[in-house]
Amino acid sequence: MKNNYIKIDALQAYNNVNDIQINGDFTISNDDKNIQDINEKIIKHITLIVTRSANYQSTTPFSDVLVFKDDVDVHSNIVTGAFNIKLSDHIKFNGKGEYYIMCSLGVYLSNTLTITVTN
Repeated sequence: MKNNYIKIDALQAYNNVNDIQINGDFTISNDDKNIQDINEKIIKHITLIVTRSANYQSTTPFSDVLVFKDDVDVHSNIVTGAFNIKLSDHIKFNGKGEYYIMCSLGVYLSNTLTITVTN
Protein backbone atom coordinates (compact mmCIF):
# COMPACT_ATOMS: atom_id res chain seq x y z
CA MET A 1 0.00 0.00 0.00
CA LYS A 2 1.49 3.35 -1.02
CA ASN A 3 -0.09 5.23 1.89
CA ASN A 4 2.17 3.68 4.54
CA TYR A 5 4.13 6.36 6.36
CA ILE A 6 5.68 7.61 9.56
CA LYS A 7 6.24 11.36 10.07
CA ILE A 8 7.56 13.51 12.91
CA ASP A 9 7.83 17.10 14.06
CA ALA A 10 9.44 18.74 17.08
CA LEU A 11 8.34 21.10 19.79
CA GLN A 12 11.00 22.98 21.70
CA ALA A 13 10.19 25.10 24.73
CA TYR A 14 12.35 28.01 25.87
CA ASN A 15 15.18 27.12 23.45
CA ASN A 16 16.33 24.47 25.91
CA VAL A 17 17.64 21.35 24.21
CA ASN A 18 16.41 19.29 27.18
CA ASP A 19 12.81 20.27 26.49
CA ILE A 20 12.58 19.02 22.90
CA GLN A 21 9.62 16.75 22.32
CA ILE A 22 9.24 14.71 19.16
CA ASN A 23 5.65 14.18 18.03
CA GLY A 24 4.87 11.63 15.37
CA ASP A 25 2.16 9.66 13.71
CA PHE A 26 1.98 6.68 11.38
CA THR A 27 -0.32 4.68 9.15
CA ILE A 28 0.54 1.13 8.11
CA SER A 29 -1.59 -1.25 6.06
CA ASN A 30 -2.65 -4.44 7.85
CA ASP A 31 -1.34 -6.60 5.00
CA ASP A 32 2.17 -5.10 4.99
CA LYS A 33 4.68 -7.97 5.11
CA ASN A 34 7.56 -5.67 6.14
CA ILE A 35 6.26 -5.05 9.68
CA GLN A 36 5.86 -7.44 12.58
CA ASP A 37 3.02 -7.09 15.10
CA ILE A 38 0.59 -5.12 12.98
CA ASN A 39 -1.66 -4.50 15.94
CA GLU A 40 -1.53 -2.25 19.00
CA LYS A 41 2.04 -3.46 19.72
CA ILE A 42 3.35 -1.93 16.48
CA ILE A 43 4.44 1.16 18.43
CA LYS A 44 7.11 -0.95 20.17
CA HIS A 45 8.94 -1.19 16.81
CA ILE A 46 9.48 2.57 16.39
CA THR A 47 13.17 3.44 16.33
CA LEU A 48 14.52 6.93 17.07
CA ILE A 49 17.76 7.86 15.29
CA VAL A 50 19.87 10.98 15.92
CA THR A 51 23.02 11.76 13.93
CA ARG A 52 25.65 14.51 14.11
CA SER A 53 28.68 14.34 11.82
CA ALA A 54 30.01 10.80 12.14
CA ASN A 55 28.28 10.23 15.49
CA TYR A 56 24.89 8.62 15.83
CA GLN A 57 22.58 7.33 18.53
CA SER A 58 19.57 5.10 18.17
CA THR A 59 17.01 3.68 20.54
CA THR A 60 13.63 2.00 20.60
CA PRO A 61 11.88 4.32 23.06
CA PHE A 62 8.71 2.22 23.37
CA SER A 63 10.22 -1.28 23.53
CA ASP A 64 9.80 -1.57 27.30
CA VAL A 65 6.58 0.37 27.81
CA LEU A 66 3.13 -0.95 28.44
CA VAL A 67 0.95 -0.48 25.36
CA PHE A 68 -2.78 -0.06 25.75
CA LYS A 69 -5.30 -0.89 23.02
CA ASP A 70 -6.31 2.77 22.72
CA ASP A 71 -2.68 3.86 22.05
CA VAL A 72 -3.02 2.57 18.49
CA ASP A 73 -6.13 2.39 16.31
CA VAL A 74 -6.48 -0.98 14.60
CA HIS A 75 -8.95 -0.87 11.72
CA SER A 76 -9.92 -3.57 9.25
CA ASN A 77 -7.31 -2.51 6.68
CA ILE A 78 -4.89 -0.11 8.46
CA VAL A 79 -3.21 0.56 11.78
CA THR A 80 -2.77 4.21 12.80
CA GLY A 81 -1.24 5.82 15.83
CA ALA A 82 0.55 8.78 17.30
CA PHE A 83 3.46 9.07 19.71
CA ASN A 84 5.48 11.58 21.72
CA ILE A 85 9.12 11.24 22.73
CA LYS A 86 10.96 13.55 25.11
CA LEU A 87 14.28 13.56 23.32
CA SER A 88 16.50 14.10 26.38
CA ASP A 89 15.11 10.92 27.99
CA HIS A 90 16.74 8.87 25.21
CA ILE A 91 19.49 10.92 23.53
CA LYS A 92 22.53 12.79 24.85
CA PHE A 93 23.53 15.94 23.00
CA ASN A 94 27.32 15.98 23.04
CA GLY A 95 28.24 19.43 21.84
CA LYS A 96 27.34 22.26 19.53
CA GLY A 97 26.21 21.59 16.01
CA GLU A 98 23.38 20.36 13.87
CA TYR A 99 21.62 17.15 14.87
CA TYR A 100 19.48 15.22 12.41
CA ILE A 101 16.54 13.35 13.90
CA MET A 102 14.35 10.70 12.30
CA CYS A 103 12.20 7.76 13.25
CA SER A 104 11.66 4.48 11.51
CA LEU A 105 8.98 1.85 11.65
CA GLY A 106 10.19 -1.26 9.88
CA VAL A 107 11.18 -0.23 6.35
CA TYR A 108 9.43 3.14 6.62
CA LEU A 109 11.60 6.15 7.45
CA SER A 110 10.17 9.47 8.63
CA ASN A 111 11.12 12.89 7.45
CA THR A 112 14.34 14.30 8.92
CA LEU A 113 14.31 17.12 11.46
CA THR A 114 17.31 19.39 12.00
CA ILE A 115 17.98 20.80 15.45
CA THR A 116 20.85 23.19 16.01
CA VAL A 117 22.51 23.18 19.43
CA THR A 118 24.36 26.42 20.14
CA ASN A 119 25.52 25.97 23.72
